[in-house]
Amino acid sequence: MSERNSLPICRIQKPSLCIVAQGEKVIMLRDERYQYGVSDYLAVSLDVPITGRATQPSPESPYLAIRLDLEASQIFQIMKETELLPDSTNRYHRGLFVGKMNNALLDAVVRLVGLLETPKDILGVGIADQMQ
Repeated sequence: MSERNSLPICRIQKPSLCIVAQGEKVIMLRDERYQYGVSDYLAVSLDVPITGRATQPSPESPYLAIRLDLEASQIFQIMKETELLPDSTNRYHRGLFVGKMNNALLDAVVRLVGLLETPKDILGVGIADQMQ
């Protein structure tokens, strides 16, 4: 395991949708712990100070994820269209929450990642820059 990957990183997390392709991550917002992995997503709707780290990364199985930096309204639109609205058991009063992926969101992410191979096909909205 790389020592660099095991150390927590402190940052201001901007509004985004984070989806893990491999591994698992833990973030802390004050005293609340949020853990998410391959079948989960993290939605952040406003700037929040977090501490986070990948759990158990290794050279054979590194932490791989995609983060889409979006406006809060875009995040909620995506969640509405893919029917990923949080249920009452999620803690989302602090501007972020973890939820379970569904096929609609997974399909959209796979298509977006596929566009990285042909950036000229991404028109106007600047998604290529957001995905880097």
